[in-house]
Amino acid sequence: MKKTLFTFLAVTMLSACTENWQLVTLKSDLMPNANDTMEYADSLVRISYDFYSEEGKLKFRIYNLSEKPVYIDWKNSVYIEKNGAINSYWDDRAVVNGSAISYENPFLNYSFFTLSSSFSGEIRKAERITFLPPQTGIEVAKFKLYEDQYMYFLKKDTTEVQRNWDTRKKPVQIFHEKFDTENSPLSFRNYLTISTSEDFSIPIHYDFKFWVSQVEEMDARQLTGTFDYKFYRDVEGNTYPYHPFRAPNRFFISTQNKAWE
Repeated sequence: MKKTLFTFLAVTMLSACTENWQLVTLKSDLMPNANDTMEYADSLVRISYDFYSEEGKLKFRIYNLSEKPVYIDWKNSVYIEKNGAINSYWDDRAVVNGSAISYENPFLNYSFFTLSSSFSGEIRKAERITFLPPQTGIEVAKFKLYEDQYMYFLKKDTTEVQRNWDTRKKPVQIFHEKFDTENSPLSFRNYLTISTSEDFSIPIHYDFKFWVSQVEEMDARQLTGTFDYKFYRDVEGNTYPYHPFRAPNRFFISTQNKAWE
């Protein structure tokens, strides 16, 4: 009897600890290529996006396809939020990187002590212009798309699917809702300024628009393929190779307290 009660309590506590996480799908005026990467290309550059991360990292790669140098002006390249807020990729500030060492005599009375310190380091400032030689690329990941713990939507549509973490048990329910550009809970733009001349006498502007086209809510174990999500993060938190729903046009929102971070 005691063993049965213990088992019941353990299962109940485990169920209470599981949380629903959200999988967010993005659409754009770009067309996904064969492997679902959101990508644009012309005779000059190829620009590809991969958003898959927690809270959605605005990560993209610019590759110079041409046989001449390409220049990127980060001061005039911006991330534009839904409310119109403009965030520049270039910060006109110098950052001091260094370390300080302090010395004191612990044997003297606290009222009379000696203290000295030394500092060594360097001052760095982000480059405003990036130079890309032919057939080279650069990857950028500076902004997060959604920093709240929940994206609200109507849970009127549901689908039952097989469990990813235990196929022997009954199907799990997924809540979902689709959106268009007018009612999307999140939209943003990525505006880039590029030129083939260093003085930007003839600038080329790229304006990419994105919006949330679907939100799905499911058991966290369904999204990650396991109960213990933290074991499937890489060191920098950029890639999630074991996530069964992973795609470059998606990101996910964890509603749990991140106690291990």
